[in-house]
Amino acid sequence: MEKVAAWLGGPRHRVILLSAALFLVPLFMPLAAALVAFATLLKGPREGVIAALAAALVVGGVSAIQSGAQGLALAMSAVLILGAVTYGAILVGRSGSLDFAFQAGTLVFGALAAVFSALPAGREIAAQVAPQLAQAFGGASPEAAEIGQMVAALLFGLALGGLLLSLFIALLLGRWLEGVLRPPPRAGLEFRGLKAGRLVTLVVSVVFIGAMFTQGGGGLGNAAIVFVLAMTLQGFAVTHWLAARHELNRGWLVLVYALVLLPTPLSPFAVMAMAATGYMDNWLGFRRPAGGPPAAGGD
Repeated sequence: MEKVAAWLGGPRHRVILLSAALFLVPLFMPLAAALVAFATLLKGPREGVIAALAAALVVGGVSAIQSGAQGLALAMSAVLILGAVTYGAILVGRSGSLDFAFQAGTLVFGALAAVFSALPAGREIAAQVAPQLAQAFGGASPEAAEIGQMVAALLFGLALGGLLLSLFIALLLGRWLEGVLRPPPRAGLEFRGLKAGRLVTLVVSVVFIGAMFTQGGGGLGNAAIVFVLAMTLQGFAVTHWLAARHELNRGWLVLVYALVLLPTPLSPFAVMAMAATGYMDNWLGFRRPAGGPPAAGGD
């Protein structure tokens, strides 16, 4: 892996072209963002900005040749996504850990979900998407229509929450690649110590309480979805910390991921349990060693 990281850390055109190629395949977008994050962490903010903008231009040019006017829209999405991961990598580099980028991303994406869902244009988009979602959930039955409207009401929270998770995974991969070339590796340690902190958790608590008293989606409901996914991510960090602390077999981690990620009747409960673990960790400090100071990533 060291040879691969060294190759990627060479001339900047390697990261630019490979990131653009990966970005054109939706499933590989986090990998494209990870390469830009790696370039930013390894070579500094200026190099990251150049890589992000150049990759976005390549994406726009290729997509314009393939699909005409849609190329501009794809180029703009590349600028926003790669720009966001570049800024996150800059925060990681300056703060020395993933925590601050995670905290800032949680608040920013939650606020964006609330604003977009409250705007008239956002409500119009949700209304247009609802019938398509109803078809996906079973056609023209009343139950399918109700589920479609419920999901559409939370559209921006789900979309931006998913983007937050994708960008964080990209940051984590970029941090890991940086550690391959610039030891000691820090990605695993920083992830196991990941923490939103009590100030962010206080904002999350207020939004959760407000969302409980609002009907349907709305701004608070969409922000709450983002925050649930962020707390789920911290719950995974706690799980990894416990597994490392007690030297558990990796099969336990595989089981936890399967319960949360696989679409089974138990997955909603597993997600909420993981989110609750992350949320309560900010108040109770589950990763604080008995009789010792707070663990890495604490307040």
